[in-house]
Amino acid sequence: MIRQSIKRQIVSIAVGLVVLMVITSVLSMVMARRVGHLLDELTTRYIPAYGNLARMNVRSLEHALALRRMVIAKMQAPPDEAGYAERFRIFEAKGLEVEQEAAAARKLIIAIIEDVTTPSDRGRQERTISHTRRLSRKGRYGTSGARGAAFMWRRREFITLLGGAACSSNYLYECRHFGR
Repeated sequence: MIRQSIKRQIVSIAVGLVVLMVITSVLSMVMARRVGHLLDELTTRYIPAYGNLARMNVRSLEHALALRRMVIAKMQAPPDEAGYAERFRIFEAKGLEVEQEAAAARKLIIAIIEDVTTPSDRGRQERTISHTRRLSRKGRYGTSGARGAAFMWRRREFITLLGGAACSSNYLYECRHFGR
């Protein structure tokens, strides 16, 4: 009788261990599938969105550089109108590139937000979308797009202002905005 109870105890422990191993393997398969989905999400959405945001930042810096070169072309003793026109064309092209990169990043981030199968910080992603909209809409200097910035830079008084003249009351906003 004692041998049967020991035999039953050993068999019940073995069956219990087999059940635990089955549960562990099922959980492992479920978690592996979930991690695979998250890695797929990372490679198809997050990394391309990060690349688009990085390219948008680079294009924005190139946009700002083109703007500075426009100012330098206007500030020369005889203004370099041909150089200014070329730099203005580059300035507008870079502005469009910033908007394209921002739109591509927004599209991917919106897809990430709308995907309910992956955990993500929705608030942070929505703030990123609004930031990319603000950058592509206003440009790096807070103007209303490339045309508004170009109009502002064409004004001879503002060029003189950037050349070192004191800020007048008419240009107080521009002076504050550029940190003068």
